Amino acid sequence: MCPSLCTCRTNKADGAASEPLTGEFLKLKCGGSPTQITELKEIDLSNQHLWAVVVSLNLSGNAISTLSRDLHLPILQKLDLSRNQITLIESDAFYNMTSLQRLDLSYNQISNVYKDIFKSLVNLERLNLAQSHISVLATGTFDYLVGLTHLDLTGNPLICDCDLLWVGDWARNTSVKLGNLKCAFPDNMVGKPVRKLKIFLDLSTCGSVLPSNSLIVKPSQDQVVFEGDTLTLSCNAPFASVAAKYELKWLHPMLEVCDVNVTNTDMQEEGLAETTVYFPNITNHHTGNWTCMYSDQNHIRHNFSVEVLVLSNKTQYCPTNYSINNKGLYSWPQLLVNHTAVVPCRSGDGSAYRYCKANSTWGPMNTTECSYISNVTKLLQQFALLNVSLVQYSALNATERLAMLIQEKTYPIAEITDPDDVMFIADAIQNYMQYIGEERDLGSALLDVISAAMNITPSVMTAAETSHGSCTRLLRAAEDISNFTGNVQGHKVGKVFVT
Repeated sequence: MCPSLCTCRTNKADGAASEPLTGEFLKLKCGGSPTQITELKEIDLSNQHLWAVVVSLNLSGNAISTLSRDLHLPILQKLDLSRNQITLIESDAFYNMTSLQRLDLSYNQISNVYKDIFKSLVNLERLNLAQSHISVLATGTFDYLVGLTHLDLTGNPLICDCDLLWVGDWARNTSVKLGNLKCAFPDNMVGKPVRKLKIFLDLSTCGSVLPSNSLIVKPSQDQVVFEGDTLTLSCNAPFASVAAKYELKWLHPMLEVCDVNVTNTDMQEEGLAETTVYFPNITNHHTGNWTCMYSDQNHIRHNFSVEVLVLSNKTQYCPTNYSINNKGLYSWPQLLVNHTAVVPCRSGDGSAYRYCKANSTWGPMNTTECSYISNVTKLLQQFALLNVSLVQYSALNATERLAMLIQEKTYPIAEITDPDDVMFIADAIQNYMQYIGEERDLGSALLDVISAAMNITPSVMTAAETSHGSCTRLLRAAEDISNFTGNVQGHKVGKVFVT
């Protein structure tokens, strides 16, 4: 049934719906005139089957004041919370909404926005925070929103001081459409564009608030090149105003005698200065630290160094290489033998590693610290790690939701293409088996999941067995469950693909 205070529609029908059919998704509108919701607990959240297929939730026009971790919406794509009375968003409010693509928080009373609020929204594309009384944005608030394309902050009383300097740098280094964001306070900054704060602010008053590394150097990592290669190093830096006296230059012991081209440019409209050094023909003389140095009349000084290592063409190395797995596509630079390359994870905060072996070939990559790319794999991992004793629903509820996921009711089964998906299904089964003695019908539900898993593509099952022994684990789990319950009638475990 549709939750109380809500109207439901499916993606395959124009009329109202009470319960979605197989393959259908729900769009919900809850509360609003004439019956306003003041907190999410007023909605009936007990039907986990229904909430597991909700892709759109409209809560606009209510009187909600606090957002907390009340909803588990694994495939929700659109959430409208506009025109409420929200003053507080708890740090984990959106924790279970990793598929969210559009979030509307406009016309609220949020005031302050903190970084961790959006931490789990890695797939968010559009964020609307217009007219929400926001005056302060914590540094790095939008760093986790790697998929963001549109951000609306218009109509907010932003205080343009040193604490907001980061927004201009962030806007310049992303492709997000931010619009012409204006300052509201203090009086001498009213109407000034936020993107150009570095022009209008007296940076000498910012002290430690100014980023310790406000220089933007590209490439920012140390460079390993070969004799005869070309290379370009660029350095962008802030300056106090269009009239400020500053110096921005590259430093290197052999700069005056090296065959390099240095170009200096003022980009006053952007509040930046730029210096570029171009190496048309790299030689051993270019080896060493190349340091970009900035200083101005306000006694602000910054520097950033990039080490350039020039190798002989006879040096043994691993060539540039690409590799891909379930945690993303990775590019590996040229690297000396017996060294380890380190690159940022494509998803998550860690790093990926790969060793260059003595015979100039790459070893396997290590992405243990990285997150999965596939939403299906992420969801299955959550099922595997779920501690039933700490959540509001039972092991039976979790098992039924897992069955929906792999029986084409949430995602097409064709999307289960990763051997790790099968591993997480086996992990989840073993996790929930401990509650068979406590929950009626749990054993039967677990056998349903195992039976459904056996319909996964044979090649995936074979790889899962080879890598993790997942098929053997599923078969043994089915036997253990059957022995415990003494009732396997109507269940067909299916064929286990063992290489």
